[in-house]
Amino acid sequence: MLADAIAIAQESNERQLADLLKKAPRSWNRREKLLWTTLPAGIREAIVRRESDRDRELRRLQSKLAEVLNQRHGGAKPANTDKELRNETQTR
Repeated sequence: MLADAIAIAQESNERQLADLLKKAPRSWNRREKLLWTTLPAGIREAIVRRESDRDRELRRLQSKLAEVLNQRHGGAKPANTDKELRNETQTR
């Protein structure tokens, strides 16, 4: 019985840790993600909010850049990925 209770508690803790690690910023390395678990909840929430703001602004600026490049190239769709840019320069 005690062993079952310990196993259940351990499984629950592992699940909670995995869920917490999933919420760490994607750009953080493994060590930083482990440190994430030691931060107070309020700090984690602030970091998540700022990361979300940053990602949203980055996407907005990428769209704006694509729009400007599209206008400059007379409506032709510019290469928008590193792979496409490499392919484009290799074929020239």
